[in-house]
Amino acid sequence: MRDHATLEQHIVLANLENMNAEFIHMELPQSDRIKRLNAIAIRQMQHSPPGR
Repeated sequence: MRDHATLEQHIVLANLENMNAEFIHMELPQSDRIKRLNAIAIRQMQHSPPGR
């Protein structure tokens, strides 16, 4: 994925990795982490500039 990702996608992915680390530190169950990370990814991608 990283080989073909746009700059915006790289930024979103880095944000998700950081959020996941924080959620793990908070001891959230994996199922909750996945739901939250998915919602965050969708929200961030919707707010990124199109076609770049």
